[in-house]
Amino acid sequence: MKMIVVLYVTLLILLFTFSPVIGEEDEKSNLLEKDREIAAASSRLGILEAIHPFLADDALLFPLKGHPIAGRSTCEKLMKQEEIKNRVGRLTWEPVGADVSAAGDLGYTYGHFDLPTGEGKKDLIYYGMIWKKDTGGNWKVAACQRLVLLENLDQKPLDMKLEPSKADKRTGEVIATEYAFARHAAEKGILEAFHQFIADTGIALGQSGPPRTKETYAAALAAARKREKSTAGKALLEWAPVFSYAAGSGDMAYNFGPYTYTGTRADGTVETGHGYFVTVWKKQPDNTWKFVFDGGNQY
Repeated sequence: MKMIVVLYVTLLILLFTFSPVIGEEDEKSNLLEKDREIAAASSRLGILEAIHPFLADDALLFPLKGHPIAGRSTCEKLMKQEEIKNRVGRLTWEPVGADVSAAGDLGYTYGHFDLPTGEGKKDLIYYGMIWKKDTGGNWKVAACQRLVLLENLDQKPLDMKLEPSKADKRTGEVIATEYAFARHAAEKGILEAFHQFIADTGIALGQSGPPRTKETYAAALAAARKREKSTAGKALLEWAPVFSYAAGSGDMAYNFGPYTYTGTRADGTVETGHGYFVTVWKKQPDNTWKFVFDGGNQY
């Protein structure tokens, strides 16, 4: 009997020792390949039909302008509407980067596409997708930003509320960092805050053109300081997360929520804008949290 037990334990050890383990680089490659699958399908079917099979049940699709498409079932209803199908178009794109958590259960991809603007001109647009694994270990899209080039989809505002006091340790840390980021923007200015909280490899998507990086924020901040003594108080960006999700390894997380922008034009008139942000955070070697991806839309 003892011999059988020993043989059984030995077999288990050998099984786990020689079972293939998918590393972070392999998971990044998997995500990029899935992103390319969606891009190829989108060129034939349109973005909604192309992305639908890859969506998590609670996924959010942020349109060009408007409240997000909330949930896989909502996407399915919209893609069946003839009026929506006629407006979707056939977009394709090129993924260029990806990253995943140490646990291999949360990640993101990003890339770019050319958007025709008329008269033979094009804008270079960058997009991002956040991915998480379902209970079966399959990668699903949790959020998609800048690929649904639609407006006026008549979606309702997100009815969500986040209670930081009820968050677990993993999400609690990143929620606290998000609030600290927002406070820094209000007290020190938008450029100062983004330069402070972006990771060395982080990107922040604008309306068009290449993403902003640590270096571009540093250059913009230096230029602003030359013009004026302070970069605070010239424009106000306020936001707060209404959702947070962290990887099992506790080294990556993403938040989303609404924001409000208030600024003053050169002629003295005040402009106000509203939208949603989505931010991916990653824990750094010094145990601080920095954002590695930031995007959003308007409504």
